[in-house]
Formats: sequence, C-alpha cells, structure tokens
Amino acid sequence: MPEGDTIFRTAASLRRWIGGREVTAARCVRLGVDLAPLVGQRVEAVDARAKHLLIHFSGGRTLHTHMRMTGSWHVYPTGERWRKPAHQARVVLECGARTAVCFNAPVIELLDERALRS
Repeated sequence: MPEGDTIFRTAASLRRWIGGREVTAARCVRLGVDLAPLVGQRVEAVDARAKHLLIHFSGGRTLHTHMRMTGSWHVYPTGERWRKPAHQARVVLECGARTAVCFNAPVIELLDERALRS
C-alpha cells in the first residue's frame, strides 16, 4: 500500500522527469476523465499532499490521483516497453521524451482551480 513517503518519492520523480515539460499526449483509460485539455499545457508543479498526488498544469487545471492500495506512477522514456501490462494503465501523460503512466489508481480527477480549493 502506498504510504506518504512513497507518494512523496513519486512526486519527486515525476517533478524531475516531466516537470516544466509540455504535454504532447494525454489519455485516461476506463475512468471516463477527459485529459485532452492538458495537451499543449506545461507541467507547472507536482505535489504530494498526504496520500494524494497533484500534478498542476499551466492552464490552471490539476490532475489528482489517489493510489489507495493498488496504484503507482512510473516514468519511461517515450516508446520504451512498460514494466506493467497496458491494461492496468489508467493515465498516460506523454511529455516529449518521457511518458508518465499511472497504473491501477482508483481515484483520478481533473480539477479546475475552484474545485482544487474545495
């Protein structure tokens, strides 16, 4: 089960590999969240808040994921084979040479600034 330190390390890894980069492709699988508005946006920040991971984008939206007991984020060079099966991918964010993949997360939301404050 991901704990606070795991989420903190995940945020640091995502910050390192996709922070400041433009999203070139984005999709959410199975949970019906439309990530198309993120394409062309820049990753402004990645934060860990308790067990919540927040990825903030230049357009004012934030991708919120909660891993619960099964989720994890991985970063790969774009085009590299993933270590987990593609059917477990819930979010795929391509940022040029890097692809961030969220596997098995049960909570995925794209929030605007107002929703994030509440």
